[in-house]
Amino acid sequence: MNILSIDGGGIRGIIPARVLQYVEEQTGKQIYELFDLIVGTSTGAILAAGLSVPSDRVKRILKHERRNAYNSAEMIQLFREYGPAIFPLNWKCFIPNIHLLTVSKYPSTGIERSLKTVFGAETSLADALCEILVSSYDMWGETWMQFTRSGTRSIFERKLDPQKQIDGEYEQQIRFQNLLWVVCRASSAAPTYFPPLKYPLSSGKSRALIDGGVACNNPSMIGAGYVLRRIIKEKRLLSSITFLSLGTGYSSASESFELLSRTKGYMWGKLAPQAMMRSSMDISTGVTKSALMFVADDAEYTRLDCDLLEPEMSARQAYLRHGVFGRASGRMDDVSESNLNRLVDVGEAIVDSRKKKLDAICLRLMKKFELPITPTPSP
Repeated sequence: MNILSIDGGGIRGIIPARVLQYVEEQTGKQIYELFDLIVGTSTGAILAAGLSVPSDRVKRILKHERRNAYNSAEMIQLFREYGPAIFPLNWKCFIPNIHLLTVSKYPSTGIERSLKTVFGAETSLADALCEILVSSYDMWGETWMQFTRSGTRSIFERKLDPQKQIDGEYEQQIRFQNLLWVVCRASSAAPTYFPPLKYPLSSGKSRALIDGGVACNNPSMIGAGYVLRRIIKEKRLLSSITFLSLGTGYSSASESFELLSRTKGYMWGKLAPQAMMRSSMDISTGVTKSALMFVADDAEYTRLDCDLLEPEMSARQAYLRHGVFGRASGRMDDVSESNLNRLVDVGEAIVDSRKKKLDAICLRLMKKFELPITPTPSP
């Protein structure tokens, strides 16, 4: 079983997309063909959807006919094209932290219009060409939500809507719940950046869904839970698991004790979320590694991420190519042309520095296409 996990991170989704472009180039296959399950949070959910949804069901925006999903290079192109529409420049962008005093930094119209254009307004999660699992968090029900092709689940509830009677109104609500753009909008509703998504239920009540990254920005652990449920259901271990987890880059929050001892209270408003985000991502990695040890005879987990403040990765490359010395911005909404170019550079730097490992992963992924050897019957 091959599993792909993609972190949240806004426009920094270009970084894992560039890594996946290399995987596609080396294998000659598209991502939905290589992986049995793609798990995504926030921008990772958008990547998971784009890489697995058949493009004959969406509006043709890449000027060619095809019956499979977008490839990774096209997803990078879409990030470049729709990034400015999702994160439009407005007066809140020019006053630091002023958006914290408003409902959100950006309106929902830009991201919703972009998602409908890219995926189609009526495309369902059930149309995906491989299993995808998207996470979100419900502020009203205080529960972690999972969206899959087979339906919507809450981690702490058996079913989101246990109603058996299906009437017209309920059927319409179910269709709304499973629309691909709705699922991606829910998973990417980052607090303070976008307003929550109103998610109607058959009872007449509504859930308030926000970015799945508040619960688990590295969704590897969600993929591990999926595997465990499958094993329990089938009552047998898997023979092999290849698990690739891709980050979107991070800004190091390491500080000395001397500096922290002088840090004012308002500064912790910036440092504490960074520390909590990093620690939860590390916990997800550790839990996933531990879980995989017990579910397959041959399990390999690979985590690829990088500190955006480390200069040796791509600062020189960025300077030579674009005349800009420095790394990509850690901000999830920096859609300037120079930063978009540097994000591609970071992805290329990860590929260059981990090429040997990526080549080994590609070989493991291609094993699913090997034909079983049938013994020749003896005369």
